[in-house]
Amino acid sequence: MKQKTRIVLISTFSIGMMLVLACPVRAQVGNPQETLKQYIAELQKDPNDNALREKIIKLALEMKPAPAIPEEARRHYVMALTLFEDANNIKDFNDSIEEFNKALLAAPWWPEANLKLAVALKAAQRYDEAIGALNLYISTNPGEKEARSAQDEIYILEAKQKKAAKESAATAKKNTEEEHRKETERSKEGELAGTLRDRVWRENRVPDRAYHLYLKVDGDELVEFSIWDNPWNGGPKKGSIFNDCIWRWPLRSRNFIVTQGEAHVLISEDGNMIFVEEEDTQPPHHVVRKPFVRQR
Repeated sequence: MKQKTRIVLISTFSIGMMLVLACPVRAQVGNPQETLKQYIAELQKDPNDNALREKIIKLALEMKPAPAIPEEARRHYVMALTLFEDANNIKDFNDSIEEFNKALLAAPWWPEANLKLAVALKAAQRYDEAIGALNLYISTNPGEKEARSAQDEIYILEAKQKKAAKESAATAKKNTEEEHRKETERSKEGELAGTLRDRVWRENRVPDRAYHLYLKVDGDELVEFSIWDNPWNGGPKKGSIFNDCIWRWPLRSRNFIVTQGEAHVLISEDGNMIFVEEEDTQPPHHVVRKPFVRQR
């Protein structure tokens, strides 16, 4: 019986010693300062982990005394404020945001840095991120009045976010419609060019002129060129090219105006006639209408 009692006492003593030895280890694991360092290291690897940021803020609020703001965080914070005050455009605001984020990577629990980050994000029209920064600011327990003001600012940002989304959708719709219109026009141009391809039209006036103007379709363009019709003796051979390209215009439709050269082109429905109205190069520079008749 004495032997059994002795064994029990030894076992109890052994367990007690194990518990005593284990206590310092547990205290070290549960040390708030060490836990904070561990969380910060994890945040460096994944800066977008807002859940971890909230854990860090909660831990910092529980620590007595509160954790000090690291000098590196202050450095980036002051740089961010400077860039923000000198900002003239969204790119400048984004530069200040980058510095605020660096400050908050070192001190995620810093209320003022979260608040100023939200202000910079708003200026850069990054409303969703600004709302996230304000929520983190509120979680730092800045005070009832400050939290109320921040929550109201979130509602303002939500309104701006909604408006921006509508404007973006309207712009996207307009761009889609414009692209569809252009695609339709390109399709029609291609169809028209295909219909008129291989046709040639001759200017139907001034029969005694040494050369005449002609029109033809080249790809998706209407080209004006000239051919010798009545060359002088010893001159160029009849039917040879005088000028192979006087102008070329995109074949947009059967009725289009060309700003370059200020010409108005009208193609008949059957494609047998083309009229070109343009200013005469000779004084008094009246607008003349040149009819072109299909040759083939």
